[in-house]
Amino acid sequence: MSLRVVLLFLLSTASSNTVAEDNYCSDPDVEREWKQLIVNADGAPEPRYLYNLRARLCSRVQAGELPVGAATKQFEDVRERVIRKMRERIKREHTVNIEQVG
Repeated sequence: MSLRVVLLFLLSTASSNTVAEDNYCSDPDVEREWKQLIVNADGAPEPRYLYNLRARLCSRVQAGELPVGAATKQFEDVRERVIRKMRERIKREHTVNIEQVG
């Protein structure tokens, strides 16, 4: 799976600008999607990093240490930074490939 496909998945998981109070920590479908992304990511570290962050935040939510909204906000902030860095990396790789051809 290319970085672009991973990026598309991460973009598709975007929430709205408001922090939702929905708790997906125990949702088996969401868990399955994240695990499948990691398997298909061809070693890209970003999905595993976000999956581990999600797991840590979910542990804190389930332990009552962190409200769902705060956990969602933390995750979304990090996810946005990861997406930005992935876009920059794809752009750099694309530029290098064009320079190699020309």
